[in-house]
Amino acid sequence: MTVSLPVAADCAGLERFAFELFCGAAEATPPDGRQTARLRAAAITPARLEDQLNRSADAAPPAIPLAYRLWLAHLLWLEEVLHTLDSRPAEVTAAELAGLQAVARARAQFLRAYEFCPRCQAPNRRGSARCRHCHSEY
Repeated sequence: MTVSLPVAADCAGLERFAFELFCGAAEATPPDGRQTARLRAAAITPARLEDQLNRSADAAPPAIPLAYRLWLAHLLWLEEVLHTLDSRPAEVTAAELAGLQAVARARAQFLRAYEFCPRCQAPNRRGSARCRHCHSEY
C-alpha cells in the first residue's frame, strides 16, 4: 500500500521543485532581437541556426507536477503579500510557513549555484567566465 503525502506537507518535494522552478526560469532567458540578428548574420548555415532557435523556443518546461506548481504559486504569492502588507504571523498556517521555509531554502541553494552578471543582471551558473546573455567577461 502506498501512502500519498499531501503536497503542502511534502517540504522536501517543495524544496526540490522550487529549485527546479528557479533554475528553469534562469535558463529560459531567450536571446534578445539584436543578439538573434547578429547570430543570423554570422551563421555559416542559417537554416541550422533557425532550427536551433525554434527548438529552444519549443523546449518543454520543467516537469513539475501540477499540484506542486499550484502550491508553489500560492507560496510565492503569499511571500510577496507578506512583504507588502502588514500581516500578523497568526494569519499564516503551519503548512504555509513550512512551505515558505522550503522555498527560502531552495532560493538559497539557487543563489549558491548561480551568480548575476554585474552588467546586465542575467543569472549565470557559478564558474562561468562570461555572461551567457551579454557575453561580458567577469
